[in-house]
Amino acid sequence: MAVAPAMAPVAVAEVAATPNDGLLRLALATGARGPSDATAERLLHLVQAIANGGTVFGTSQELVIHFLGTAAEEPMLQGLAMDVADSTLPLVRGVSASSDSSQALKNCDVVVLTEELPPVDSDLFPAALKTFKLWSCYLDVASKKTAQVVAVDAALASLLAHLSPSIPKEQFTFVSRISLNRAVSVLAKKLGVLPNKLANVTVWGIEDVDAMGALLKPLAQGKTPSTACEAINDLAWVQGALPTVRRTMHHARTMAAFQNRNFPNIGHQSQLHARARFCFRVTSQAVKARGKAVATGAKCSMVAQCKAIADHLRDLWQGTAEGEWTSLGTWTDGSYGLDEGVLYSQPVTIKDKVATIVPGLTVDPLTLRGRLDDAFELLQCRQEQIKVAASD
Repeated sequence: MAVAPAMAPVAVAEVAATPNDGLLRLALATGARGPSDATAERLLHLVQAIANGGTVFGTSQELVIHFLGTAAEEPMLQGLAMDVADSTLPLVRGVSASSDSSQALKNCDVVVLTEELPPVDSDLFPAALKTFKLWSCYLDVASKKTAQVVAVDAALASLLAHLSPSIPKEQFTFVSRISLNRAVSVLAKKLGVLPNKLANVTVWGIEDVDAMGALLKPLAQGKTPSTACEAINDLAWVQGALPTVRRTMHHARTMAAFQNRNFPNIGHQSQLHARARFCFRVTSQAVKARGKAVATGAKCSMVAQCKAIADHLRDLWQGTAEGEWTSLGTWTDGSYGLDEGVLYSQPVTIKDKVATIVPGLTVDPLTLRGRLDDAFELLQCRQEQIKVAASD
């Protein structure tokens, strides 16, 4: 009896990389933590958030999606690619998966890094740094020079910008939208309105939320917008939901190392470790509590995180409405007394994928001014130490 030939591997749809074919090429990259159910679930949620319905890039914009990960993750990513292909999403023309960054990043229009860079003193950091340095080389030479590179971590976005000099650094941003969305959720519930009735909530630095300038859109045509604070009419609640500071010192010498900001002279890895151990968190009480409740109850916040990434990309592609702004991690330009050249979440308007920092906003002294500079120093320190580590 003849033996049937072995079944060939299932072919995942692929489209030849021709830059002028009208397709938008999107790379979704993992990190260096290895294959896991959480990584797979995050990527699938992200595909659904981005590709289902056309609200991010446009209702007629067809996509080619590339999953990029480590060699250990490649079988998992191949399975995800087949699952996405079998979903027959109407705007997904092709999908592929690989650990070969030279192919996955070729002619990409958008690159999304879906995982954070581990702390410098973490056991995972050396492998992650090696992976991201390799990817940044191909990002620099293989992706389009107009590519938008989006990370969920300011330090990672800064590192990639540093290692990919042929792509303008203004095209490297990080996502602070999850804090904004959570703040909007809290405000909308308090006001009894839909979230899309709120605008101009600002996220500074990492996740320091300023709701004092939030705009409540009129519920009826022709009505004048009011501020959310006026509509709430409960100053005690507003101030109670605004930022507080929690500092944790893991090491007695950390503060001295942090305050010694002579970054070019950092040479010893222990100094990097000492700075990395300074944990400074700025957040809003209500938003912080909400994030903790989600993490405790659902063990993750993947849907919210993926929606935040999709919102970030939509803002870049669709721009902001007249009179409104959003918040994302972009480079400081000297506004608000902050030194230039640090990735930092700020209020921005967006047009033609260019983010412009909103000038002249009043920084409420009750909530932000005393801490805005501290958060800035933390981000500056973290980004500099990553660059030093990458140069070793």
